Amino acid sequence: MKTIRIIAVSALLVPMLTFGQTAPAATSTTSTAGTTTPAALPSAGLTPDSPFYFLNRVTEALQEFFTFDPAAKARLQLQFAAERISEIQSMLATSGATDPGITVAKTDLANNLAKATSAVDQVKASGGDVSALAQQVSTTIDAQKLALQNVFNNAQQKITSQEDEAQSQLQEADRVGSTTVAQEAAKKLSELAAEKAALQQHKDDSETDLTDAGDQASQNLDLTGQAQNDIADLQNSRAELLNEYPTLTAADLIFVDKAISDAQNMLAKGNAQAAIELVKQGENSLERAKNNAEKEKEANQKSLEGLLKKYGEDMNASTTQSGEGDQQQSGSEGEQSRSLQTTVPRQFQVQGGEGETEMQGTTTQHQFQIQGGEEQTEGSDVRQAESEGQTQSTTSDQQQSGGDQQSGGGDN
Repeated sequence: MKTIRIIAVSALLVPMLTFGQTAPAATSTTSTAGTTTPAALPSAGLTPDSPFYFLNRVTEALQEFFTFDPAAKARLQLQFAAERISEIQSMLATSGATDPGITVAKTDLANNLAKATSAVDQVKASGGDVSALAQQVSTTIDAQKLALQNVFNNAQQKITSQEDEAQSQLQEADRVGSTTVAQEAAKKLSELAAEKAALQQHKDDSETDLTDAGDQASQNLDLTGQAQNDIADLQNSRAELLNEYPTLTAADLIFVDKAISDAQNMLAKGNAQAAIELVKQGENSLERAKNNAEKEKEANQKSLEGLLKKYGEDMNASTTQSGEGDQQQSGSEGEQSRSLQTTVPRQFQVQGGEGETEMQGTTTQHQFQIQGGEEQTEGSDVRQAESEGQTQSTTSDQQQSGGDQQSGGGDN
């Protein structure tokens, strides 16, 4: 029975062992001119945001455990790295840049690349020739870097398209004076800005990891291999800059293009060191072009930021005014309620008969407690009117008595 279990387990592990030893990595095609094409990406399969992703980790751990040759380990890790890129692509398409699973995939990608370059170092430490393996690893990392850039660029273009639409809506709403539409467009732009910021952070982190891994792998290359990689990196950076700033023209990049052309010529003549120096000049020219494009972009954003600020303040003011209106309405209703409470006793005051004086005093005191000075003044006016009425009545009685006396005098 024990033998049967061993055979069953072996039957399951042998395919993994074979796959781990011979699994091809995602490769790229690099000419002597240094042009790199993006790596072909496998199917994403399970992604880190899936509750079953642990199955993927178990499978990869078994493959890694049963892969013994350092060169095969390096190729296996590059294959895993390609799968991480596919997972990032899938999560961006389905959940957006705020999906926490993307951070998990980024971390795993960096670990896969570090293990791949470590395997190359292991071969070198054992005294083996690492030239071919180092070239393969370095070239594959460059191709994967370009593939991941394309993934992020496609997601960024989608957000940019939505931003353009929202900006047009905002500007048109501002022109016709439609505050509601303008506020909705401003809110949409705010949400897109958060999505874009998260995407840019993922992009920067991954680019740093892939660049560091590529630099680590290129340390084991000969001078010619380094020159080829440097030229490819400069070409990829140029393409990335054009994607980020579409307004750039060939005239803006003329010095970059000249540096690439001259470096390719030097490499073809066998002068790899001169090619490397020319690439450095091209990198400086590319940085200047990027700075100029950034200044132009910031200038174009000023008018849009003004509109966003305007309608952001309008939304806040509208909310504040609405709250104040509710308070005023509540206060008005409360005042009406208090008015009703003080009016009812007044009706009883008219009908109170003998209880008029007592009810009147109660009413005046109640009004004073609720409405303060105004009610006190009203109570004073009532008492003043009563006093005047009593005075007029007394005067009238006196006048009537005087008239009787005069009548009596006349009779006498």
